[in-house]
Amino acid sequence: YVKEIDVEMSDFRECLKEFLPTDFDFGIDTIKSAYNFFYEERKDSKKRTQLLTGKAIWSPTKDKPIRSDDVVNQELEDLLKEEGARKEIDKQIIAYQNAVASKRAQDEKIRLLTEEVKSIGAVHVKDTALDENRAQADVCNAKLADVNKTLTTLKNAARLFQNTLDNLDKPVCPIHEKLVCSTDKTSIKNEIQTALSSHKESILIQEKELTSIQTRLTELNKEQKALYEAQRLYEKKQMLVKQIEDLRSRPIVLPEKPVMAAPVDYAAKKTILMNEKKLIAEYQQYLEAEKVYKKEMDRLSVLDAVVKALAPKGCIIHGI
Repeated sequence: YVKEIDVEMSDFRECLKEFLPTDFDFGIDTIKSAYNFFYEERKDSKKRTQLLTGKAIWSPTKDKPIRSDDVVNQELEDLLKEEGARKEIDKQIIAYQNAVASKRAQDEKIRLLTEEVKSIGAVHVKDTALDENRAQADVCNAKLADVNKTLTTLKNAARLFQNTLDNLDKPVCPIHEKLVCSTDKTSIKNEIQTALSSHKESILIQEKELTSIQTRLTELNKEQKALYEAQRLYEKKQMLVKQIEDLRSRPIVLPEKPVMAAPVDYAAKKTILMNEKKLIAEYQQYLEAEKVYKKEMDRLSVLDAVVKALAPKGCIIHGI
């Protein structure tokens, strides 16, 4: 009764035999039971075909893959290896550039230090020069103290002589101030005046000596500052020379210059390959869905024929 069931659909044939056995008689109820069963099967098959319809259709606007997944995987693997090798080269390039920058900085530092050394004309200051300067300063300070002491004594004596002369010019008795003295004081006044003049001359000599000592001390102080400055500059010069020697003793050696290659956008290339892999996967899913869809459509066709044959107005009941 159901010609649509071919050799490849023997499972339907066997299923029908279970409901409609050929070795004994069966009635209308058995046919109805078979009809209900295959009706539900057809309904489920229709649902499955509807679900598969979208997956089993390849968009006409979408290109089909022209390469296999294995070929794309191999190209992706080769690209990743190339990218890894390129990263190593990039590291070498960065290391080389850093070395060049470091060497340039080192050479520039040596050049600047050398220029600074040349600008410092200071020579070594002997310790004896500073010792001699200090010794002369000590002598001058001792003389200065003696002259100041002598000046103080002379000035005090001159002041006393001047006060005495001033008092002798007054008509007052040195014994009692209310008594008038008429004694001739010329002789004593002359002696005191002579002593006063002598002290003034001595004061002038001592003041001249004081000025001379102070001038010499000023010169010695300047000389001492110059010696200390020369010593400081010489020590700085020696320190700079040592820095230059240290830098030259450990020069920066440049590694072999790596070959510069043209930039490659590996991210873009990987994106293209991954999109191609995605397209291949989608196409494989489409082929599998199409295969299942066709099989399900064939099954639905048979189920439809079976249901129609088993229907109340179908050929099976009609043929009884």
